[in-house]
Amino acid sequence: MAIYLTACVTYILLLLEVIHGDSEIERSNNSADFHGVHAAKLEDTQRLHRDLFHRYNTMVRPIQDQDKPVTINMDLYLMSITSLDEKEQTMRIMGYLHLDWTDHQLKWAPDRYGGLKHLVLPTDKVWTPQLLLGNSASNFKDLTKEKLQLKVYWNGEVEWSPGGQMTVSCRLNITSFPFDRQTCSIVFGSWTEDANAIVFKPRSEKIEFDHYVENNEWEIESTMTGNLKVNHQSRESEKTYSNAVFSIKLKRRRTFHIVSTYIPFVLLALLNLAAHVVPVMSGEKLMLATTTLLAYAVLLNDINRKIPGNSATTSVLDWSFWTSQDLDNGNLKIFKPSEMFIL
Repeated sequence: MAIYLTACVTYILLLLEVIHGDSEIERSNNSADFHGVHAAKLEDTQRLHRDLFHRYNTMVRPIQDQDKPVTINMDLYLMSITSLDEKEQTMRIMGYLHLDWTDHQLKWAPDRYGGLKHLVLPTDKVWTPQLLLGNSASNFKDLTKEKLQLKVYWNGEVEWSPGGQMTVSCRLNITSFPFDRQTCSIVFGSWTEDANAIVFKPRSEKIEFDHYVENNEWEIESTMTGNLKVNHQSRESEKTYSNAVFSIKLKRRRTFHIVSTYIPFVLLALLNLAAHVVPVMSGEKLMLATTTLLAYAVLLNDINRKIPGNSATTSVLDWSFWTSQDLDNGNLKIFKPSEMFIL
C-alpha cells in the first residue's frame, strides 16, 4: 500500500513539473514575440526621422528616373449615396479613396532602426500628388490637402485614405420614370501634372462596398473603373492628363411608385373608358366623368410631387396622364346644355 501511494505522489509531482515547464516555455515564447514586434525604441524612431528627412524635398517627385511618371494606385470605397437630384443633375456620395505609391526617398533597413517597419506621418511632411474631383458640381479643391495622416513603409510604399462628401455632375434621363436606370461617374485627376508626371490607375475593376449603406430610392446594379486620358491644348503644346474614372449604374426602386402612382392611374384610365359606354340619358355619365376628372386632379397634384422636375427630358408618365385627362375632358364636352338640364 505504501509503495502504491509513493508511486502516485511521484507521478503527480512529475506531471506538475511538466505543466510548469510548458508554461515557462510558452511565456518565454510570448515574451520573445512581444519584444520582437516592439523592439524599436524612441531613439530608433527619432534617428530614423532625422535620417529620412534631413534632405527630403516635398517638391520633388519621388522617383529615381524623373523622365518617368509616378503611378498612383487608387481604390474607391463607397459608403453611401446621399442623394441623386434629377433637377440639379447631380449625385452626392459619401466615401473615401485608398491611394498608394512608391516614394524612393523613403526607404530604410528595418534592422538598423530596431526593427521599425513603418511610420505614420502628416501629409505636409512627404510628397503627395495633386488630386482633384474632375467633375465636381460644387467647389474644386485639392483632396490631398486634407489634414489626414498617411502611413509609410520601410520599402518606400506610401498609403493614404482621404475622403468625405463628394458632389459630382451627372446627366440624368427620366423618360422611363420610375423604371429608369442612371449611370454616374466620379472622375479623379490632376490639372497641373500631365500623364508624363503622374498616372492615376484604379487598382480594382469595381468600386468597393465594405462599408456601404443601402439607399432607399436607388439600387446599385453594377460598377466599373477605368483610366481616362484627356488632351488639353496649352500655349506650348498639347498635353495629355491621366484621370481615374469610377462609374456606378443605378436602378430606381420602383415598388413605391407602382403602388402609389401607376395603379391609381390605370384604375382611373379604366373608369375613363367606362364613361364612354354609359348612355348620356342614363343620368350617370356626367357624374362618372366629373368624379373621374376630380380624381385626376388629386392624382396630378400627387404626381407633380413625385416626378422629378427636368426640362431636358420628360417622363412618359407625364404624357400618358395628360392624354388620359384629355379623354376625360372630352366626356364632359359631349353634353349639350339641354341634356345637362334634363339630367
